[in-house]
Amino acid sequence: MLECDHPTQSSLRRILEHQQFEVHLASSAEEALTFLASERLDLLIAAFDCEWDGVSGLEFVQRIHEQFPQLPLILVSAVHDTQTAVAAMRLGAVDYLLKPICEDQLIEATTCALTRRFASKQRDDYQDSLVQVVASRTLMLRQALDDL
Repeated sequence: MLECDHPTQSSLRRILEHQQFEVHLASSAEEALTFLASERLDLLIAAFDCEWDGVSGLEFVQRIHEQFPQLPLILVSAVHDTQTAVAAMRLGAVDYLLKPICEDQLIEATTCALTRRFASKQRDDYQDSLVQVVASRTLMLRQALDDL
């Protein structure tokens, strides 16, 4: 989780940990990117209305999506601007929550993003196994044809 407002960060962390989610905190965009590069995370929740290391919210969303295209990103913001929310979603965010965040809204958004992430991973794993089966069977058929 990347949040510049410490009371909000503590509140969000408490809500998520109470729901048995494992939460890691980052205090800068660079720290978050370094952590993402070394650890496998299932979701990133980031404050959108903070400037991180000179990077705007939209630039941060774009950078995350380019470097980690499968990682769901939920944005939290006090900025009530529909155009900004739409732009963030087009750049790869899966949700845009407005502060103050309702506990149920945070849990629902988190659960939904993780459910989609796991379903996508399961589909990709299944597709990979099918590719391996087809390759194996193709090799067996070629060998059988060569033996004829």
